[in-house]
Amino acid sequence: MLYIILFIQYNGLEHTESDDKMVKEYLKEKADSLTAEKERLTAQKERLDGIRERLHKSIDEVQKKEDVDFEIFSPRADMRVSKEMLNEMHQQMNDVKRQQAQTARELEEVTAKLDKFLYMLEEVQNLPD
Repeated sequence: MLYIILFIQYNGLEHTESDDKMVKEYLKEKADSLTAEKERLTAQKERLDGIRERLHKSIDEVQKKEDVDFEIFSPRADMRVSKEMLNEMHQQMNDVKRQQAQTARELEEVTAKLDKFLYMLEEVQNLPD
């Protein structure tokens, strides 16, 4: 109830039933929007987790199959294996880690906002019509 009063006072409005409806609609739209954003970020986080896991497995496979230190003496040295490939994979891994950190921060922010709006919406829903 406090949020509604503050909202109405802030906007210089008189408190009416239509104001309650307007506030409910606004909070519902905002909560729906934040829920969609949270779902998008969660899907992005899962996608990045999968990419990171695949990169990690690929790095492990290359390291197990190839003798990176002796690549220069190998007849396959011109096949762009081992060190160059590992460096590229490590760079991709670092990029994914940065994206994961950014996504985690955004997800945390959206979750906090969503919780706030859901709390306000619940409070408003309990008001008599």
